[in-house]
Amino acid sequence: MGTGNSQGRLDLRMAEVLTWEESFVAVRRKGGKGEVLEFRPESRYLKSIMNQPVEKLEALCQGCAKMPEEGLFTVRRVGR
Repeated sequence: MGTGNSQGRLDLRMAEVLTWEESFVAVRRKGGKGEVLEFRPESRYLKSIMNQPVEKLEALCQGCAKMPEEGLFTVRRVGR
């Protein structure tokens, strides 16, 4: 997935996690005001793409683009 953000612009912050179950993306408005949206990948989808050969990468990307959002991740609003 693409966001248009980059680490170079300091829009993204990365942290190491021990397992994929702990990984998520949190998005907040510029300026830090308002709620944070937390996107957590669906475990079923992640398991289906793990350990796939590089040759399948393009097909996996195309399949991802056609999937409904609820099949890829859950979204949770986190209040401030």
